[in-house]
Amino acid sequence: MKLTQFAVLIYLVSTFHESLAQTNSAPKQSRREPEDTENSSQENRKKIKANLGGELFLGYGFVTGFQASPDLSLELWYDKAIDPIDFGMIFACPEYRSDQKYFGIRGRHFLGNSFNFSVFAYYLMKKINCNNSVLVITDNEGRKTELKQDYSVERNQANIGVGVSIGNRWQWENFYIGGEWLGFGKDFVIKNYSTNNAENGFKLILARLTLGVSI
Repeated sequence: MKLTQFAVLIYLVSTFHESLAQTNSAPKQSRREPEDTENSSQENRKKIKANLGGELFLGYGFVTGFQASPDLSLELWYDKAIDPIDFGMIFACPEYRSDQKYFGIRGRHFLGNSFNFSVFAYYLMKKINCNNSVLVITDNEGRKTELKQDYSVERNQANIGVGVSIGNRWQWENFYIGGEWLGFGKDFVIKNYSTNNAENGFKLILARLTLGVSI
C-alpha cells in the first residue's frame, strides 16, 4: 500500500515538473494592454488649430489661443479677477470696491498628455476704493459698539507683470476642459492716476476651472 502511494506521489511530482518546464519554455506574453493613443489629448491636439474658452473661480476670464504644435499653445487672455489677497481689505472695509482687469499673453507648454505649465505677461488696470470703515466691538455682556474710522484708500493705477502657472487640460476633438491649479504673478506700477501712493502687487491663481471649444 505504501509502495502504491509512493508511486502516485512520484507521478504527480513528475507531471508538475513537466508542466512547469513547458510554461517556462513558452514565449512570454505581456499582460500590459497596448495604449490607446488614438483618442488621447496629445493626439487630439494634433488635429486642432485654435481654441476659444472661459475661466471661472474668484472672478472670470476669456482666452483665445493658437495651437502652434501638439505641445505648445500661444494665447491671448482677459481676466476680471477678485484675488484672495483682497479678502482682508473686504472684511476691514464694508464699503470696499475693487475693479481689476488683466490683459495678457501666455505660452502654454504640455508635458505629456494633459499636464502643462505656462509663462505669461500681463497689463493690469487696478481701481480700489475704501471709505468710512466701521469697526464693531462686542463686550462681555453682548453689547455692540460701532467705531467709525475715517479711513480712506483710493487707488487708480496701471501695472505690468509676469508670472507662471501649472494645470491640466484634457482635449477632445471639438472642446477641452481643465484647470489652472496654481499660479503666481508679480506686477509693478507704471502709471499712477490717483493722489494716493500706488503699490506693486501680485496675482494669485488658485483652482481655476477652464472650458472651451476647439477648431
